[in-house]
Amino acid sequence: MYSASRFVTDKAWQHENRNLIKEPANPDISSQARSLLDHLYAMRGKGIFTGQHANGSREIPLCQIGILQ
Repeated sequence: MYSASRFVTDKAWQHENRNLIKEPANPDISSQARSLLDHLYAMRGKGIFTGQHANGSREIPLCQIGILQ
């Protein structure tokens, strides 16, 4: 599946569209959440984020995140 913006050659439109996409659905997010979103968007195109979370009744909570480049 491709994003329609890939087929638009207007560079100004692409730039404005990317900035619009970066706005969170909830404008009242915390500064920490905003910082995380900014970091994730800065990493765009530089690798693949992967992770897992496990929290069963007998397990120790586990959260791992990796970046594949």
